[in-house]
Amino acid sequence: MLEAKQFFCLLLAVSILRTKDIYGAHQRRVRANRAIDVKDKIIEIQCYARCFKPNTENRYDCERKCRFEMTKTPRPGKCPSLTFSNHIGACIDTCQYDFDCPETQKCCSSTCGPVCQDAVGLDKDPTLPPIPKIIAFKLPKGQRVCEVTIQASANSVYAYHVEARHHVGSLFSARKLGNWQWQSVEKIAEISENKTRRTGISFKLKPGRWYQFRVAAINANGFRGYTEPSKPFALSNQNIRADPKPPKSPPDLQVLSSRILPNGQMSLRVAWCPAKSDLPIEKYRVIWALYVRSNDDSLIANETFVKDATQFEITRLVVDSCYYIQVQAISISGRRRLKSEKVSLLFNTTMPLVQNGKLQCSTHKSSKETITYAANNNNILMEDAASHSKNSSKYNVKFRPSKKFGMIVQISGFHPQKGRLVEICAGGLNCENREYGAIRPKKDYIEYGKLKFNTTYTIRTIDPLGSGKASENEVNSSTDHFTTPECENWHQRFPKIHVDC
Repeated sequence: MLEAKQFFCLLLAVSILRTKDIYGAHQRRVRANRAIDVKDKIIEIQCYARCFKPNTENRYDCERKCRFEMTKTPRPGKCPSLTFSNHIGACIDTCQYDFDCPETQKCCSSTCGPVCQDAVGLDKDPTLPPIPKIIAFKLPKGQRVCEVTIQASANSVYAYHVEARHHVGSLFSARKLGNWQWQSVEKIAEISENKTRRTGISFKLKPGRWYQFRVAAINANGFRGYTEPSKPFALSNQNIRADPKPPKSPPDLQVLSSRILPNGQMSLRVAWCPAKSDLPIEKYRVIWALYVRSNDDSLIANETFVKDATQFEITRLVVDSCYYIQVQAISISGRRRLKSEKVSLLFNTTMPLVQNGKLQCSTHKSSKETITYAANNNNILMEDAASHSKNSSKYNVKFRPSKKFGMIVQISGFHPQKGRLVEICAGGLNCENREYGAIRPKKDYIEYGKLKFNTTYTIRTIDPLGSGKASENEVNSSTDHFTTPECENWHQRFPKIHVDC
């Protein structure tokens, strides 16, 4: 009788969990896929090892086919035996293939569905290289790199895969560490001694951060696991290059739109491209000043700080006047505020009203993107300035009211295909501190219910299958942007919808 009650309570708990709001379930799936970029890189290494044949013209086709197959191919090892107690509450985080699971885990059957489990027998699999050993690492003076000495077996063919995680700050805090990210490494030296091989490698570091790294040895069949994470470290203060530099000036400051307010005053929307910085940009300082001619000539200046956005609407401007507008980027290093040089422009309010503007924001060294903002902030269009080929990304962003969330953001135009991933974050271009991790779109659109108002978001799409030559870091990716409406304007448009501004 007691067992029947326990089983009934378990079913009831699972039912309650499954009927929670969709957004919560989506967030749990996101957390399960945080290391998706790392998994893609591991598959890339495996497929390179499988398809590498000197003087072979079909190697690229082989690698592309391999990457598609590897997302469904079982990983080495076996699933553990089923036990009822191991799966209580684990039914929510389901999987379909081993690729859906982190690191070396496998997608295994359980009493309530497939779940990710640690593989059994990896240490006895003769087809996999042994886990390497970190002998030592050092930080050379005058350089922003970490040099690592690794020892592994000399009797097998494999490639080193290095991952690092970090957090910004002057003091180390384990809870602040981010996700493991693949590191591009450079081989320094290699020495073979009897049955062992010592290899020296290096990878780049950024100032103002605490790091940990780990290493795996991967061949065509996979890998057994990682080394223990290294001790936390940061660039030495004795190294003059270790201190983070102030941010660069925000590029391409422009007036995107202007309009006359009902009270006869004017409103301007100014925007700029994200500033480059050693540390994440904490906020932007926006200053606008009006020179007033009177008996006591004076300069009336106003300022505000913008966070998680690269545009701002300046209101209550006097018509038939000239304004001096400046923007400055600010980052935080411990107790210090690192400020960029101010970028500025002059705007005469007697000029014709501006409807739309364009920013030239460079996200890659080899190309530039043109960001076209609509006046009502209801859609965006991202185009490659170098070409207008069929590969150009075009996403449509729409906003609609919601009694539960206040605002629903719908992004369409993904053209779903197996393996394609989408991640979204506020602010920066590389989604380093992303809010929403990798999602596999099952429809032409994705909806978000808890995005902030008046915030610029980055959309980053990743295609593990690729549709062209693979880059160094990932197979195929694109980065787009959109800005959510201002909270006050949204409340005026939908007064019956409760929002906290």
